[in-house]
Amino acid sequence: MKHLLRGLFIAVLFICCNFQLVLAQPMQELPVDKNVRIGKLDNGLTYYIRHNALPEKRVEFYIAQKVGSILEEPQQRGLAHFLEHMAFNGTKHFPGDETGLGIVPWCETKGIKFGTNLNAYTSVDQTVYNISNVPTENINVVDSCLLILHDWSSAINLADKEIDKERGVIREEWRSRNSGMLRIMTDAQSTLYPDSKYSDCMPIGSIDVINNFPYQDIRDYYAKWYRPDLQGIVIVGDINVDEIEAKLKKVFADVKAPVNPAERIYYPVADNQEPLIYIGTDKEVKNPYVNIFFKQDATPDSLKNTIAYYATQYMVSMAMNMLNNRLNELRQTANPPFTSASAEYGNYFLAKTKEALALDASSKIDGIDLAMKTVLEEAERARRFGFTASEYERARANYLQAVESAYNEREKTKSGSYVNEYVNNFLEKEPIPGIEVEYTLVNKLAPNIPVEAVNQVMQQLITDNNQVVLLAGPEKEGAKYPTKEEIAALLKQMKSFDLKPYEDKVSNEPLISEDIKGGKIVSEKAGEIYGTTKLVLSNGVTVYVKPTDFKADQIVMKGVSLGGTSVFPNDEIIDIAQEIDTFEISIQPFEDCCTIFAPDRPKTNPKLKNAEQYEQRLDVEALVERAVAGIIVTEITPKVEKDEVDDLIEDLL
Repeated sequence: MKHLLRGLFIAVLFICCNFQLVLAQPMQELPVDKNVRIGKLDNGLTYYIRHNALPEKRVEFYIAQKVGSILEEPQQRGLAHFLEHMAFNGTKHFPGDETGLGIVPWCETKGIKFGTNLNAYTSVDQTVYNISNVPTENINVVDSCLLILHDWSSAINLADKEIDKERGVIREEWRSRNSGMLRIMTDAQSTLYPDSKYSDCMPIGSIDVINNFPYQDIRDYYAKWYRPDLQGIVIVGDINVDEIEAKLKKVFADVKAPVNPAERIYYPVADNQEPLIYIGTDKEVKNPYVNIFFKQDATPDSLKNTIAYYATQYMVSMAMNMLNNRLNELRQTANPPFTSASAEYGNYFLAKTKEALALDASSKIDGIDLAMKTVLEEAERARRFGFTASEYERARANYLQAVESAYNEREKTKSGSYVNEYVNNFLEKEPIPGIEVEYTLVNKLAPNIPVEAVNQVMQQLITDNNQVVLLAGPEKEGAKYPTKEEIAALLKQMKSFDLKPYEDKVSNEPLISEDIKGGKIVSEKAGEIYGTTKLVLSNGVTVYVKPTDFKADQIVMKGVSLGGTSVFPNDEIIDIAQEIDTFEISIQPFEDCCTIFAPDRPKTNPKLKNAEQYEQRLDVEALVERAVAGIIVTEITPKVEKDEVDDLIEDLL
């Protein structure tokens, strides 16, 4: 099957009469941002280094790897994720034993908190580690972070004792993540990916493997796949690029290029002529949910750094924006056909070798049929009749405004934003031309792409084949779901749906048609909250105002009114509780229903800064005095004689 870019761009060229002025050479490559230094060592390791002064005196360290759970052998199911855990449990330079601190305790002595600034994730096709918000005042700390990246790359210890200790940690994570929706998603893989490597590749893996794998299995995975030709280092922050580059080359000089390396295969996903349909239920799923995919071949990496790809991404973005606006409009009606709905274009579920238009919707317990039909109708309406000029004008204006805002604020971009761009460039080959080039390109491109071109894109997004449906719902008495046959029939009916073109109800009337009679400020004083000014208005409203220079063209406002569900009318509270699915829990015959669902090992994740701020508001001495004053002393006299007590103690000892 053709990918979206092929054929589409030629069709668009015929529609866009002025397009040739912008894209005389549509396959011309985009430049790479001149502010990032990209290099490759002799061993194959790729690196990205950039100086960025925001936040000041801080730097980000990342290592991205083009490996994930898709590369596991059957006996290794879950070991890609297990290895990620082991990367924090002892390495060459951070052994975590009597010879030296481990990575986690060493980082925390430098203010780098595990879970907040020190973390990692493993997915199907990639694994990424990060050390974030590292202080740069002490050059030894920066050098040590380079050593950590080095050890993650090639020097994780994988000691027997540590592997066995980590089995329990992974078991607990497996238990806590084993939700109803995850069970359905895992079970659905064989239907969504028949006869494919993707049919069994969830990173959490198999609990049987976790409990019983031989130590050598995880060492084999590490040796085979953690290697420099599949790894990218990203360092962005308030650093000297030349110095960091020289140190990186020195630190990674001993990492050897692999000899006869295993091929990194990106497993294909087969096309399907008839719809692939999965229906699953689970007691822990709260509401029915449906996801409908229309698959396309993924755009080849070799075409991504082109003007044609950039233009296509813009048009897809416009189509998704306008379709989501229509769905959101339906959700806000008096009796919406779904509780939520959205559309997006991206990777097909778990696979990066297929892309897809994904429509999803959730509903009340008895409404999934209507929800599914409605999202299909809206997608078909957009495919058949297209979007209106006024819809596109608004969407394009918002897009251009967002790009302009990013351009105007480019000197205040935080390092984390650049890190994300460079990680995606390494893993996905997404272009990184820089905001200056993007701003110029978009302002030439967008005004010359008419709505007809976007409508052409929408027509190609909905395919007659390569359709996939995943439906999940609660396993509940009385719940009814459509059959696979009924869903397949609905998909075939799309082109014959009785639809009319969308009417964009545009009003030229001002937002407020009458002059507003202003009130008065009855009091004004400097507030105690982060340097704000507190205003009290004549209508009783309290306003806190704080000028900032964080962004040059943005004003942020938020209004809060106390009350919430506590002010629901008594005669309506039951109907409302049933509508938001809290009624059944609220009538359980227990003194405190919340304790039924409390985790057996509750966890908190407080932020030190917030905790210190709240602590300052406490009158600790007064609280202690009140606690002491409330003590009741009760003297308890044992019934046995003193010598008998002595005898009892001696017996126990």
